[in-house]
Order: sequence, then C-alpha cells, then structure tokens
Amino acid sequence: MRAALLLVFLVSWTVATSAQPRRTLRAAVTGGADIEIDGRLDELIWETTEEGSSFVERVPVPGRAPPVDSHVRVLFDAEALYVGVRMELLPGERPRALSLARDSFLLFSDDAVTVKIDVARDRRTTIGLAVNPAGTQLDYVAVENGRQFRTEYDAVWEVATSVDETSWTAEYRIPFEALGLPEQPGPRVLGLNVTRDHSARVATDDWSPIPPEFGPVSAVHYGDLVGLSGVGTGRSLTLVPYGRVTLGHSNWASSYRLLELWAGGDARLRVGEDVWSELTVFTDFAQVDLDDPVVNLDRFPLFFPEKRPFFLTGLDIFEYGEPGVAQIFFSRRIGLDAYGGQLPIYGGFKLYGHEGPIGFGLLDVLTGEPRTNYAVARVRSNFTQSSYLGVIGTMREPSGEDADRGYAFGVDGSFRALSERLQASAAASMTTGGAPFADRLSGRAELRWRGAALTPSASILYVGDDFDPDIGFVLRQGLLRTVAALPWIHRTDIAGLESVTLEARGQLDTSDEADLRLGASTSAALTADWPAWGFSISGGLSEDVVEAPFELLPSLSITPGAYRGGFSRYRLFAKDSRNPSGELSYYGSSAFFGGVIHLVSASGSVALGPHLRVSVSGEQAFIHIVPHDPRRTLTLSSVVTVTPTTALSLDLVFQLNDVARQTIGLARVRWRYLPGSDLFLVYRQDLTFDGDLDASVTLKMSVRYDAVL
Repeated sequence: MRAALLLVFLVSWTVATSAQPRRTLRAAVTGGADIEIDGRLDELIWETTEEGSSFVERVPVPGRAPPVDSHVRVLFDAEALYVGVRMELLPGERPRALSLARDSFLLFSDDAVTVKIDVARDRRTTIGLAVNPAGTQLDYVAVENGRQFRTEYDAVWEVATSVDETSWTAEYRIPFEALGLPEQPGPRVLGLNVTRDHSARVATDDWSPIPPEFGPVSAVHYGDLVGLSGVGTGRSLTLVPYGRVTLGHSNWASSYRLLELWAGGDARLRVGEDVWSELTVFTDFAQVDLDDPVVNLDRFPLFFPEKRPFFLTGLDIFEYGEPGVAQIFFSRRIGLDAYGGQLPIYGGFKLYGHEGPIGFGLLDVLTGEPRTNYAVARVRSNFTQSSYLGVIGTMREPSGEDADRGYAFGVDGSFRALSERLQASAAASMTTGGAPFADRLSGRAELRWRGAALTPSASILYVGDDFDPDIGFVLRQGLLRTVAALPWIHRTDIAGLESVTLEARGQLDTSDEADLRLGASTSAALTADWPAWGFSISGGLSEDVVEAPFELLPSLSITPGAYRGGFSRYRLFAKDSRNPSGELSYYGSSAFFGGVIHLVSASGSVALGPHLRVSVSGEQAFIHIVPHDPRRTLTLSSVVTVTPTTALSLDLVFQLNDVARQTIGLARVRWRYLPGSDLFLVYRQDLTFDGDLDASVTLKMSVRYDAVL
C-alpha cells in the first residue's frame, strides 16, 4: 500500500512540476513591406513585431535561464513565413561555423539555430530547418516525436546570416509550399519551436521548453504561432525529373563502355486541402550514395534505412510497426531482390493525407523483372492530439497465373496521457498462407513512462513461426520476447558533470509457444556525461540458444546449442559539439557461440577549417571459437570532404571490408546549382582482394520545378 501511494505521489509530482502554460508568439503581416533576405533584420517591420525571448536551457541544466538570450520574430505574407532569430554572444565570442556541407548533422557541432514547425499541429510531426553562421542548411522531417528522423527530406527555402560583435542573426524565408501548408480561410495556428545550439557553452536552449527526456523534436512541447490568417497554397505542383548516365569498365575491358542510360522523375500534386498525390517513373535508386560497410556477426538479417525520395514522403501516414524488428511494410524491400540487387521500378503512385482526424495513404508500385505489383493501404484515426488507432494492408502480386502472391494485414494504436509522459502502444499483424493461424501472427505491446529522472519501460513481442510479410522486415521468426528496462538519470553540476545515468535491463526470449527457451540477458550500465566528453560502462550475463547450424563467417560454422557467459562494454566519447570529436569503444563476451569475441570500434571527425573535414571510422573483431582457428574481421571507412561553398562539395570516400574481401573508393562532386536541383559527378571503383576491378563514372542531374495551379 505504501509503495502504491509513493508511486502515485511521484507521478503526480512529476506531472505537476512539468506542466507549464504553452508559449505563444504572434506573427505579423508584412503589409507589403519588401523583406530582403540578407540576415540583418533591418527593415522597420521587424522592430514592430512581437518578440519571443526568454529561451530556456535544455542541456546541460534543464530549465535554467542561459547567460545570453536569443530572440525570435515572425512575419508572413501570402506566400511565405519570415522568421528572424538573433542570438546574443558571450563577451569576446566568435560563433563557430566549421561545416559547409549541406544536409549534414555535423552542422550541430557548430553554433546553429533550428526553426521547428508542426504544420498540422498534431503534436507528433516536425519539419526542421537548421542553419549555422556560415549559412549552411539542413532540413529534416521527424515523425512520432523523433521515432523516425529523415534528413532526405528536401524543401526549398531561403536563409541568410550575419555576425556582429554582440550577436549573430539568421533570417529565414519559408514558402508555405515548402511546408505543404494548405489554403484555409480565417485564422490559423501552427506548432512552433526555435532551438539554439550554442557551441561555446556546449548548451542547447529552446524558446518553448522541452524536458530533455522527451528528445529534441518533441512536438508535444512546442509553442503556438498565432496571428496567421488567409495563408497557404493552392494546388501546388512539384516536378523533379532526373537523368543519369553511367560508364564503366572492368579488368577484362580496356576502355569504358556505356553501362546505363536512365531517366525518370517524381511528381507531387496537392489534390485536396491536405491530400497529396505522387507519381514516380523509373524511380531513382540514389546510386550516388553508399551504405556503411558492416560485417554481420549473427544469423539474423541486417536492417538498412530507406533513402529513395519517393518512399520518404507521407512518413506520418505509412509509419507502422517497430523499425528493424517486425514490420509488414518496409519500403526498401520494393525494388530489391533477396540478395540486395536492384530491380527496375517502372512506376509508382501514392495518395496520402488527412481529412479531419482521419489520415490515409495508398501506395502502388510496379517493378520487374519478373514484373511484380506492390500495394499498401493505410488508415489512421486520431482520437486525441497524440493518440490514434490504425489499420494497414499490404500486397505483393507477381505476374503469372501460378505466381506466389502475398498479403499482410495489421492494426495498431498508441495512447498517451498524463502530460504525454505515460505512453502505451500496441500493434498486431497477420500474413496469409497455409500455416496455422497463430504461426502467421506478429504482435508487440509497450508501456513507457517518461519521468524527469525515472524512465521505465516494458515490452512484449510475439512473432509466429511462419510470419513472413513479403514487403516487410522480420528480424527473427518463432519468437516471444519480453524486455524490461529501468533507467535513472541524475542531473548535476558536481565536478563539472551534466548527468549520471544508471540503467538495469532484462530480456527473456522463448519460442512463440513459450515452450522453449531461446535466450536471456541481464545487464547494468553506468554513463557519466560532461559538457565536452563522457564515458559509459556496462556488463551482464547472456544466453543465446542456436536452433540450427549457420555460417557465421566463411569456413566458420556455428553448431546448435545453448551458449552462456558474461559480457562487458566500455565507451569513451568526445561529443559532436567539440572539434575534433570521436568515440572509442570495446565489447567483449565469453558467450559468443561457445567462444570469445573482442570487438573494438573507433570513429573520429576533425574540421581543418570551414572548407576541409576528415572523418574516419573502423571496427575490428577478434573471434576465437574452438576448434576453429582465431579469426579477425575488419571494416574501415574514411571520408574527406572539401566544401568550397555551401552549394558545392567534394567527398572522397574509401571503404574496406575484409569479410566481403573488397575495397570501394568513391569520389563525388555535388553542386546545388538551383534551389532543390542538383548535379552529381561520381567516380566509383570496386576492387576485390583477388584483383577483380570494376570502375564506373556516373553523371546525374535533377531539376526541380515548383508551381501553383
């Protein structure tokens, strides 16, 4: 009884102390004033507009007033928002601006300011527009308050910056078309926050306070931008055609030959107030990018995120399931065969949007060879600003009368209460086939509490033996997994600390019928954070039951059995707000399939001025499983980035994977010659350890055209 009363008291105290009135800022109409985007805010209309100030520190000390304040004002006309942010400097400070590479998170290692807009005011979705004092831009979209975070989002907006002795200033012009803001008569309210990352203090300040346990894109805590009226766009149309030519040669060809001549594009049209249609023809596979080199040291598949622009829009609608665990819709499965090879996407259509509390999405894509049709249908109903119920269905239908068709269905929901701190979510899915019903099911439920100090969570996952979605991702079949975690964070400035975190965690895996034990682990962790660096130590006991033999590495097979032992992990890191920054970690286990593993990984990044940056990462594993000889794996990746301007960059990339027995070298020039339009020139060379060489040169050009019909 006393424990229950204590729990009620702690919950009530946390909610009461965290409840704050929502901040508001009134935008003013430009009234025909000509706003020049030069980073100076010297037009008279800026001085007469309501100012938002009194920013609040999120880190290192939540809720503290920063020693220097920031100030934000917002104007609007019929076409765009104008946001001016002025950030005061410490005495003698010069704001840091070492990153000129567009769309890179390295921008946040500089001084930076981010305007965050919740367009639908659904308290779940963020469009973020960030800039540093050099004018380097980064835009992103965050779904479900950061559950998915995509920098591949690409909007067309303007910003200019200026620096004086006491402050630096960012002046934005954000077209309503870039925000996807539909026309609406009468007053309108948007969710708004402005975040300043202050490198000199290694601190982050928000205009509308966000408790750090919620993360940087918690739209639940945004303020309201009021005063808007008669804004938005009509039937906006965006066309992005592209062309690509690739020449290549191999060690058996003495000269370059034409490998591929390809053209296609995407189109996006608003067909309703908040309803969008999209069309893709010969979809771009982002051939100018590389995935990070990895070695799979387990028997389960690796998860790689989606990068193709057509599949990244409408994320707030199509998002379903637990990424990388059990999903019936994983768009990266479309257009790739079972071995990761590319299949041509002839075309695709997508319709998505909102009608009141109802969100919906339809997706249909045709690929080859053989010709296969993929379809997804999704409906979500919001019953509070941050709670919903939804259903989804997927289909894979190859051509031919005897083709093996696959269907999957799912239902999910999320509920939040007590100032959004209590979160409950659940999802259940089913695939078709001849197996028993229970074997074709998957489900997951999670309960989480976000307290200022305690953030406990518990979850249960069920995956049937024959749960096999054709366009989904399944980490492991025939699994019943329960997980409980109890992290406790203490924020303090003793010895210069920011925080100390202790966490206890337990996991139990059984077969889907709960009659066979498949594994278990218990662990404890300690993390200490200082403003510029930190370290963590963790360790515990684990058990892994292998049911069928598999090949871990070439000529290294693992036999079935139960493997038990201890493990430990040590991590030392210099934070991204520092230059140079980096991380060194070690993982060791005596439970590694009857042997031992020592895994060392390191990464680092240093900016040698604003125009040159070098980043290096690597991972080496030492494995000894008796009776096999000791084995070693190694992956390396290095990137040298040269950025003469914010519109032009050169990346020199080198990758090595000694398990795949190959190296990859890539030289990439990217020129953003017009807003939203890019030209890429890429040279790629693949060299195996046996001396086989493949080289290619790719020229790719995209053109973005925006109009309002």
